[in-house]
Amino acid sequence: MRKWWLALLLLSSASLQARGYWCYDPYLALWGEYGYQRRQEGPEKTVVVNTDSGKKVLKTQDLTKRFGWGHAFRAGASTGTDLGELEAQYTYYLPWSDRQTVYGNGSLSAPFQDPLFTFDYVNADSASAKYKSWLQGGEVNFWYHITPPRCDYFSFSWDFGLRFVYLREKFNLSFTREDDTSDYDITTKNLLYGPQLGARFEMNPISSLTWTFQIKGAAFLNDAENQTYLGDDNNFFTLRDYTKKRWTTSFLLDGFGQIAYHWTPCFSIHFSYEGYIVTGLALAPDQLDFHTDNERILRERGQIVVDGLYAGVTLSF
Repeated sequence: MRKWWLALLLLSSASLQARGYWCYDPYLALWGEYGYQRRQEGPEKTVVVNTDSGKKVLKTQDLTKRFGWGHAFRAGASTGTDLGELEAQYTYYLPWSDRQTVYGNGSLSAPFQDPLFTFDYVNADSASAKYKSWLQGGEVNFWYHITPPRCDYFSFSWDFGLRFVYLREKFNLSFTREDDTSDYDITTKNLLYGPQLGARFEMNPISSLTWTFQIKGAAFLNDAENQTYLGDDNNFFTLRDYTKKRWTTSFLLDGFGQIAYHWTPCFSIHFSYEGYIVTGLALAPDQLDFHTDNERILRERGQIVVDGLYAGVTLSF
């Protein structure tokens, strides 16, 4: 009988200790993360054709597929109680870029509707395409806790927030014919900002381990811009040189999963996977126009997918 009472006493003490550890409610939490991210999706356009063989020797997706994995850095802070939490975070991605050059000994051309529209872009000896993309974003969220996090085995929260995304891209297409080189340069900018809604589900199988799953969606106003320059005859003649802007709408869907190990009540390490899609973007390759009229264009139906892994630490006070 004494053994049973002793076991019950130890179990009760352990339960009280675990619950006190779970319900540790910091006033302020700071975290930093390193991400290994990849950028997918992109326009599909032919930019160089070999007129002798009729083959499409260079496409925009050839560059996008070679973007590969890149690096990202994220920092954030949150404060709140067991009823709600105010959170802010910012993410910066190192640029993705790729460049490819093809050679043809006078057989390379850009697919302009009228081959006589340009001089250097037909019967060229070499052609080069370079694509570079910069991305960053931030968000401010208020999480309303239906059940407080880290106090029970399960927790659920709603998110009401604001989010912004800034995407800048540059696409350069250059043709070399004999001693002359001419450039087709496009720079696009997308500044997206708008409201965000989300939900979070949390599991605490033991006091030192937390699984988190969340999904968020945002609707944006997009301040989109396209800057285009087309030079010819060694860039002596300017065939196009304009800037066009337009307000458009964009959408984002974000999925996130994380496992956190609470080393102490004030320090934890975590590993996560995140993937999201953004639509309604003005991507640089989409603005390539091989018609011969003088229409100023801004195409904003592009989309990107970004996903990858994060690892970080959290300090709680």
